[in-house]
Amino acid sequence: MRKLSCLSLSVLLLLVLCSSVIAAVIPQPPAKFYCLDQANILSPQTEEAIISSGANLQAQSGAQIVVVTVANLGGAALEEYSLQILRDWGIGDKAKNNGVLLLIAMQERKSRIEVGYGLEGALPDGKTGRIQDENLIPYFKQGDYDLGVVNTYNALLQEVCREYGLTFNPIQGGAETTIPSPEQELSREDIIKIILIIAFILIFGRRGRFFGPFGGGGFGGFGGGGGFGGGGGGGSGGGGGSSRGW
Repeated sequence: MRKLSCLSLSVLLLLVLCSSVIAAVIPQPPAKFYCLDQANILSPQTEEAIISSGANLQAQSGAQIVVVTVANLGGAALEEYSLQILRDWGIGDKAKNNGVLLLIAMQERKSRIEVGYGLEGALPDGKTGRIQDENLIPYFKQGDYDLGVVNTYNALLQEVCREYGLTFNPIQGGAETTIPSPEQELSREDIIKIILIIAFILIFGRRGRFFGPFGGGGFGGFGGGGGFGGGGGGGSGGGGGSSRGW
């Protein structure tokens, strides 16, 4: 009787842990596969550009980059939801497992880039996080969702093209697109350097007041076309990814 109770408790616990995925309805892949805009945040031009670019990339390398926007996650965890789409849709080549998913959940104000094992080297977690920080979050905070998705897609496409030695042809969406350069936006590393320099000045400046002046100089400044056919290649799982909120 005790064994039966333990078994029942284990099953109940398993159901509770899985309830978030069970409760959420994972969308079915669209006929054109590479873009599903359920949240209606993309222009028709951007959708078609992603679909065309995705078909070209798949034909040349087997890799697939898919964009999915949803109104909400239906109570599911973002990471579980995105991984389930990657697996259920079979994004990427089955043998190479080289699929990439950009998922946007509007109600939760969250985004995630999910990467198959085959592209983990080209798109490690840190890089996918920076891609969102630089190309998606600034625009989403301003309500420019279309431009944020276009810039993020282009950043992902550039890395995948580099991995396979392909020519990078950025897409053009419904608005003029620009990928922010390092000069336009300070990186996390630049901010840390600035903080360290300020701390150095404050600490040694005070010491100079008590132990004598320090000599030294000033500090310097800081300076596509293609067919619309598509479908899952059979990628079996995720190798990693990163999530962000805006």
